[in-house]
Amino acid sequence: MKILEDIQIILLLRSKPADGLYEIIKKYRGFVATVTGRILCGDEQDIEECINDTFLSVWKAFGNGNHQIVNLKGYLACTARNTAINRYRQLSKRNVINIYDIDLADESDMLLEFENKNNAIVLQKLIAAMDEPDREIFIRKYFLFEKIRNIAARTGLDEIQVKNRLYRGRQRLRKQLEERNDLYETV
Repeated sequence: MKILEDIQIILLLRSKPADGLYEIIKKYRGFVATVTGRILCGDEQDIEECINDTFLSVWKAFGNGNHQIVNLKGYLACTARNTAINRYRQLSKRNVINIYDIDLADESDMLLEFENKNNAIVLQKLIAAMDEPDREIFIRKYFLFEKIRNIAARTGLDEIQVKNRLYRGRQRLRKQLEERNDLYETV
C-alpha cells in the first residue's frame, strides 16, 4: 500500500476530493488522533468526533481549490488542535469533563495568538521559516503538546536549552506579529 506525498494528497484533494480525503486519512489519522487525544484526555467518542471534524475541515478547505498551504502536517496539527480545544471548551461548559491545566499558563499570550484565525496562518508560516531545531521544538510543544523533557531527549538538548529556545522564539514571533499588525494598521 503506497503512501502518497503531501503535495500529491493536496492535488488529489483539489481534483478528486473523495480520493484525497481517503489518502489524507490513511496517512495522518494516527497523527491527528494523537494531537486531539492529548487535549481531550481519554474520551474515545469525543476524540473520534474531533478526528472526523478535523478531516472534514481540511477537506472543505482544499475542496474549493483556493487554499494555499506551506506544510500539510502542520496545517493538520493546527486544525486538530483548534478543533479539540473548541470541543474541550464545549464539554467544559456543560460540565461533561473536569477542567485541567494544560500546563501552558506562562504561554497564554501565545495561545491567544493561535486562537486568532488570521494570525494562525501567519504563525504557521513564521514557524515553518524557523531554523532547526527551533521549528521542531515549537511544533512538538505547541501542536503536539509534548513535555519539555521529551522534546529535550528527541533534540539532544537539555531542558533549559529547550525552555530558552521556546522563550526566545515566542518573543520573536510576538515581535513579528506586532510588526505585521502595525503595518496593517498604518495602511
